[in-house]
Parts: sequence; structure tokens; C-alpha cells
Amino acid sequence: MEDYDKLMVGDQSTDGRIIIADKDRLCYLVKSGSKGSFSIRTISKQLLGEFIDYYRKNPDKKAEDARVELKELSDIDKYDRVSSSMFQY
Repeated sequence: MEDYDKLMVGDQSTDGRIIIADKDRLCYLVKSGSKGSFSIRTISKQLLGEFIDYYRKNPDKKAEDARVELKELSDIDKYDRVSSSMFQY
């Protein structure tokens, strides 16, 4: 999970809908927007690292596949996992 801390404030998803608004030692503050509205969420760096590792090993899988397969493998709050599926590599 060495790449989980490489995102910087201002980084965006390829479609521009997700922006890293801030970060600290443990989490990212993420702004996501769609159809003129936006939300701000906190995503743990550990959780993001789990998704990055999963997609490296399973590049053809979808976000729902990751949620199903990873949900029993972590002590991270399950709600956090669902909200974090917006990051897809």
C-alpha cells in the first residue's frame, strides 16, 4: 500500500468530478460533484490503499466487486468503504 499517500491537494479524477480538497496524516478530504451539486467526504488513506491494491490485482473488476470482496477483510467501518468506492483505478 505504498502508493496510498501520493495524492496531493488539488489532484482530480480523470473526469474532473472528484478533487482532493485537503489531507492530513490519516485521511483525505474529497469533494465530489455531479449535475451542479457537490459533497465533501473524508476517506481514510488505509481504505484507499486497500482499493488501490485490489484494482492492481483485479484491473477488470468494478466498484461493486471490490465492495463485496473487501468488506470482510478490513476493520474499517463499512460505511466508509461504501462512500470510498468513488475512487476507481
